[in-house]
Amino acid sequence: MRKWTVVWVAALILGGFSQAQAQCVAEGYETFDLLAGKTEFAGLAYLRVETGNLVLAFHAEEEWELMTIQLWAGTDKAAMPQTKKGNPKVGKFPYKIRDLNGADMCEVWVPLDTIGVTELVDDTTCFIAAHAVMRKELKNGRYEYQGAWGDGERMVPRGNWATLSATVLTANCGEDDPVDETLPPPSAGLGEPAFGQPLFFSPLPIYCFVDDPVYDFQDWGWSMGPITDFGVIYSFNLNAGGSDCSSGDWVGSAYLTMRQETDSSGAPVLAWTVEYEMNSPYTLLEAQVYIGADKYPVVDGNATVSPADYPYQMPAEDSGVEDAYTLSGTTALSEDVYIIIRAGIGGFSTP
Repeated sequence: MRKWTVVWVAALILGGFSQAQAQCVAEGYETFDLLAGKTEFAGLAYLRVETGNLVLAFHAEEEWELMTIQLWAGTDKAAMPQTKKGNPKVGKFPYKIRDLNGADMCEVWVPLDTIGVTELVDDTTCFIAAHAVMRKELKNGRYEYQGAWGDGERMVPRGNWATLSATVLTANCGEDDPVDETLPPPSAGLGEPAFGQPLFFSPLPIYCFVDDPVYDFQDWGWSMGPITDFGVIYSFNLNAGGSDCSSGDWVGSAYLTMRQETDSSGAPVLAWTVEYEMNSPYTLLEAQVYIGADKYPVVDGNATVSPADYPYQMPAEDSGVEDAYTLSGTTALSEDVYIIIRAGIGGFSTP
């Protein structure tokens, strides 16, 4: 069965609490086991803070798959929807994702200001009630379904085995790790540049242009690879605004599919498709894809990351896409395959 990945956003990263707006920003990272049927390990829940959002990623492991997710987060346990005896009202949790249909990973982004965290001065404890309905296939071809909770403290001593996890959000006022706003602008292109970046747990290697030890690139962005498995769907965040993994605005997603084919001469080729999906209110002004055996495009024997040199481009007449757009093509099949997914984004408000 083909596994797939979902990213679900509670609100745009651009809104509310942001690293640029707050004097002190939140940092934090935690990992919780997902326990199905009280005790069986079914995956992991990874919690992190990114650009003013609490991000919880559910990752199914072993034979388990995700079907639905229900999530509550806050700094006051009493604010969680619950009965008089303290049992959670899962159906009343504010963040619910249905119809996952066997996904292996799903991210939920929750703006910190929606859970009462607007500006940190001291460390703050945040509580998370993370519930998922999961399934695994049995030998007879049928499925076993179980509820799973993030490992933590039981909410009530008897009966319902629901648990509440906790993490500490640390205040970082920027003295030790200032935000780098000195990255140079791109050499060409329409709108704000955005690049595909693997999801938080993806094993796909990623290379930052400006940190390359060999080439003195002035444009920021990421190259990813080598890709060796052509039979899965690769999911990427489209991030605009900086090559630092802790900065930038999440403006959309990109999905890469590949398959081996033969051309008219019978030679093996790699057929690929990149699907762009935009978040409102952003628009796709241009799209470029590089895919090949080298880490970067090569023009006249020289490596380049200039968007004008990417071999696959959105036609100018397609500029201004508000929802989804697809680029596809074929390239020579090689042992190592690298990809760069770039976009020019419109819809940013000007100060």
